[in-house]
Amino acid sequence: MSMTWEGEMRSVTAREHYAREVAYAGILLCMVGMVTSPALLSIGTVTLILPALVAVPLGEQWRRFWGHKPAFFLSLIFLVQIASGLWTREAEFSVWLEQVRIKAPLFFGMYSLAVLGPYARDRVRIALILLLLAVTFVGTGTMVDYFLNRAAINQRIQVSKEVQVWLGMNHIYFSIVSGFSVLAGVWLAQFKTPLRWRGERGVIIGLTLVVFVTMHVLTTRTGLVGLYLTGGLLGFVYVLRQKKYLLGALAFVVLVSVPFVGYEAIPSFRYRIDNTWMDVSRYFRGKDPNYLSIGTRLESWKTAVNLFKRHPLIGVGMADIKADMTDQYVADETLLCPENFVLPHNQFLRLMAGFGLLGLLPFTYAWFMTPLQRRIPKGWLFWAFWLTYSLAMLGESTVERQVGIMFLITLLWLSLSEGAALTAAKRPD
Repeated sequence: MSMTWEGEMRSVTAREHYAREVAYAGILLCMVGMVTSPALLSIGTVTLILPALVAVPLGEQWRRFWGHKPAFFLSLIFLVQIASGLWTREAEFSVWLEQVRIKAPLFFGMYSLAVLGPYARDRVRIALILLLLAVTFVGTGTMVDYFLNRAAINQRIQVSKEVQVWLGMNHIYFSIVSGFSVLAGVWLAQFKTPLRWRGERGVIIGLTLVVFVTMHVLTTRTGLVGLYLTGGLLGFVYVLRQKKYLLGALAFVVLVSVPFVGYEAIPSFRYRIDNTWMDVSRYFRGKDPNYLSIGTRLESWKTAVNLFKRHPLIGVGMADIKADMTDQYVADETLLCPENFVLPHNQFLRLMAGFGLLGLLPFTYAWFMTPLQRRIPKGWLFWAFWLTYSLAMLGESTVERQVGIMFLITLLWLSLSEGAALTAAKRPD
């Protein structure tokens, strides 16, 4: 037996059972590979995708895929990417091919999610513990490097440069995954089902605190903003529903106090806050935004909007966006020098400029339809992931890299599984 996404039980054949087991192994590989190894992430991606193609007859596969509307519409970005080859410059054909390769897991991963269905809460718990362990491992290695090279790294932070993450993962994505891992740790710590080993809850709380502290020391700005906003909103809703106003007031004081304490106690955190304030204030005063992290991003956002206005229906083609953004920077007479002509670090603006309304509308519809669709139940974990990823898309083009795509697929799969499992548990036998 297994669950449907609506929380109903259904019988499965032996072939589908084994397909689900293999796909789950792929999810576990992705949990580790997301922050440690691109090769391991790729192996996990293939392992996650292939079983769905043989689990059930083809007609049943397509029925389930079409029935899961969020997965279906999110996967359309891959088809838009393929179609954009019709208006991509010949010189950028190799870039187009590479982008098709990167986005293919978005289609097939969503297909696998819809076909194979949700997993039990215990399976979700194991996967998230593995993710928390992997993030703690990489974060600890990065912290060791920070303390060994504190002066040099603090100097980089003061001039708006990133902190190099141990094992080479992109610092923005690591911060996003770290922020969600803290929220996942909170979810894991309140688990009421029998624990797998003695002291499990204490270990989970300890790992969560390590990641939380690491994020502040390493000043992972994108992840910290997502963590505080998501955690604050979820906490506010919880307090209102449970009417635990004293607990809410205490949590609010702690939440507000932590950044101030961090500012006074952690030099790297203070440098990043000062740098951020200087960065933003200089940009909005019309000063030179060159080599400023936020200043260049805001300028890229403005340029992407202007590019969209010129090509509102089908965009310029994602493969051509770099060249067309360069032309738009020049046309706008930007203050940025050519080496700072960056692409927009915002998924929605990237889709607007690259694919126009053709790509933006299906993706936006699918993303915001997911929490509103009542047929697919959601729990606390879904909201933690959905809010985290929504905020991440405002500061990074998350579906333009394999790690961002697989973070989306695996955590959407796991977080929706929690909702289906909770609904199934409430149904009469």
